Amino acid sequence: MDHVNVPHAVRPSADQVVAVTDAVCRAHLDMEYADLCRAVVGKLGRKRPSPLTRGDPRIWAAGVVYAVGQLNFVFDPSQSPHATADQLSEWLGVKKTTMANKARLIRDTLKLSHFDGQFMRLNSNGLITPPYAQRRVMRSAGVSVLVGAGSAVERCA
Repeated sequence: MDHVNVPHAVRPSADQVVAVTDAVCRAHLDMEYADLCRAVVGKLGRKRPSPLTRGDPRIWAAGVVYAVGQLNFVFDPSQSPHATADQLSEWLGVKKTTMANKARLIRDTLKLSHFDGQFMRLNSNGLITPPYAQRRVMRSAGVSVLVGAGSAVERCA
């Protein structure tokens, strides 16, 4: 298993969390979700002091998957892949409230939001496309911009 980029002292805890997130994402979501979860675990692992060294790795993994899922609208049935909170709870073996509380802690700690594209899935054009955004793409000077909901998210083409 590839290690996430975290300090040596945090690596065992981070690896335990990643083992769970990878297994759940491979079995029920997709590899893009697994990669995004790894990125969140890496960011948590680089916090000083890292919260990953305290608590049950299963609960951290559940919180990470739930937080990444929230940012990417995994609970929206029109999205693919899609899952319910009950399904995530069952797959991860963690109570729904515990998972949601840990996800909130992760979102607050890392200041995650729907307007930050760092942990959002890309579409086939390499654009971050949140479902709430109006699907109007403007291309100019090699930059693709998705405009909608009062914001623009861009990635260089």
